Amino acid sequence: MSVIFRFHIALLLGLVLTITAVAPQLQAQGNPQSLFNEGNYHLEQQRYLDAVKKYREITELGFESGPLFLNLGISYTHLDSLGLAKYYYLKALGYRQSRNAAESGLRHVDMLLSQARPNLPVLPVAEFYDRLYFEIGSKPFFLISILLINLAAAAFIVTLFISRFSGWLRTISILLLLMSLTTLATGLFVDSQASRYSRAILIYNDSVVREQPYIDAPVVASAHIGYTFTVDTRTSHNGDDWLYVRLSNGLEGWVPGKGVRKL
Repeated sequence: MSVIFRFHIALLLGLVLTITAVAPQLQAQGNPQSLFNEGNYHLEQQRYLDAVKKYREITELGFESGPLFLNLGISYTHLDSLGLAKYYYLKALGYRQSRNAAESGLRHVDMLLSQARPNLPVLPVAEFYDRLYFEIGSKPFFLISILLINLAAAAFIVTLFISRFSGWLRTISILLLLMSLTTLATGLFVDSQASRYSRAILIYNDSVVREQPYIDAPVVASAHIGYTFTVDTRTSHNGDDWLYVRLSNGLEGWVPGKGVRKL
């Protein structure tokens, strides 16, 4: 029994030592900062595929950041995968620390893309709504609504103590209340539209926009790598592997979901 006991003790000690030796390596392999540093080293050495591999490992772990998306954009630019480069530059725009560099990268990629395909004209109304839904959002409207309703309440309370201007103050209070309700309704509308629509970009292969979600449907317009879409997610549920989109020039139709990546 003593021999068997000593054997088990030795086996356990060996297992503990093995785990102790391997654990730091496993931790380093799964550490986003370590992976980011490795990716940056590959990027500096112009080994862009290796850099992308390390950066993608970070995203697969669920971590995101502006510098990460920016470096992915830079790597894909050098790999001449301009659709993916534009996708990651657009993602990097959402982070303050990488916004300026991402804007510069986007201009460079758009210049390269314009040499290979025609640029779509931008419809001002479509641009306005995209900016409203995806950049401004509903939060400012809700904050303004709260401010207005508080001002309305304050004006009404003042009428209880100052009778001389009570008529004017009641009118102002009612107007502020109506403005608050209108602003609140606008915020709710923007919030519902922002949840219905999403932005996307064509990252692989040129495609076409069709009137219906099947391959033989009439063509509405051509779509090239780097084109951005506004995707109607509610309508797209009826199209299986197709997405119902609006182009920047206002044209609408269906595109195959393959090759399109939502932002």
